[in-house]
Amino acid sequence: MECKRCVSDDSFPNLALDGNGVCGYCRTHSDMEEAYPVSEDKLEALAGETIQSGMNKPFDAVVGISGGKDSSYLLYLCHELGIRVLAVHYDNGWDTAIAKTNMATITEALGISFINYKVDQIEVDSLIKAFLFSFTQDAEAATDLGLVKCLFHAATSYGIKYILDGHSFRTEGIAPLGWSYMDGRYIRSVHKAHGTARLRTYPLLGLADQVWYGLKGIKRPRPLYYIDYNSDYVRTFLEKEYGWKWYGGHHLENTYTAFFDYYYRFNKLGYDGRKVEYSALIRSGQMNREDALNLLKEPILTKEQQDNILSEIKERLGLTGDVFARIMNPIYRMTKDDWPTYRIHFKLLKPLFWAMAKTKRIPDSFYLKYCKGV
Repeated sequence: MECKRCVSDDSFPNLALDGNGVCGYCRTHSDMEEAYPVSEDKLEALAGETIQSGMNKPFDAVVGISGGKDSSYLLYLCHELGIRVLAVHYDNGWDTAIAKTNMATITEALGISFINYKVDQIEVDSLIKAFLFSFTQDAEAATDLGLVKCLFHAATSYGIKYILDGHSFRTEGIAPLGWSYMDGRYIRSVHKAHGTARLRTYPLLGLADQVWYGLKGIKRPRPLYYIDYNSDYVRTFLEKEYGWKWYGGHHLENTYTAFFDYYYRFNKLGYDGRKVEYSALIRSGQMNREDALNLLKEPILTKEQQDNILSEIKERLGLTGDVFARIMNPIYRMTKDDWPTYRIHFKLLKPLFWAMAKTKRIPDSFYLKYCKGV
């Protein structure tokens, strides 16, 4: 079973097709196009609100950066709009040299203040190995949630009311809930069972944190939703104007993220993350379906990329061949449903999170995915 419009198929949990053979993800995309039309007026209005909120403060907004093209372009866009940004990076110790150079290059060129939140490497690797040794599929959850906590911490420290997100549904889409899940209780549960280090510097985001930050009025809008965001154009623009460097592929700016997205997920779980990205590009008119299907037949990583990534993962985490083979064996597999999570709380607090989504205090994608289960 597969969608006739995009490349979503039965590898997506609970894929539902309408009478025309179009999937629910395409319908959600259409809803978001209606809610977030490309609009210079709306973008400028958002910029004005953000700048107004920063009056008599050192910064107007916080932006999380990775050295990737989306966050780098968001910094440029904010600079053009006159938004005074504090850039924040969650440093898990696995950034590539190119990513580090890109972050330094773009922040220096634009005169943007930059905080690099470095987590103790023993803690990071303890979290990584806890998920790998538990055979739990969301082995990147700690990184994603750690960044969110860092952004909130920076915002509250400086009295900033806006955290601007570099996500674009037109180019990235929304990963199915069955493919990825993260919350603080989930991370704490897995690490308690399989972790080896005490978490002292890791920024764990709990449910109370999420509600508290929302009630404090910190908004999390996504400016790229209001522009005709084209991935190829952005990459070329950043390279030409700022000497920014391409790192070889989506999410390849971080070695562990690259391993998780393009090796672990594909070989152990049977998920091809490119289907989410390509489907979004098809819906946005930036790729045609036939080209996407042909690209999906090609290897995710080149042999050189794969060998380099696996070599670093095994060496740094101390994984022998036998241990790594056991981790990657598809028969050993657990999901969020095997651990205590905040899932039921998100459902019970659905009206609160709906209100927070409407006032831009949480991303719409969080509400759709965690509260409605899209």
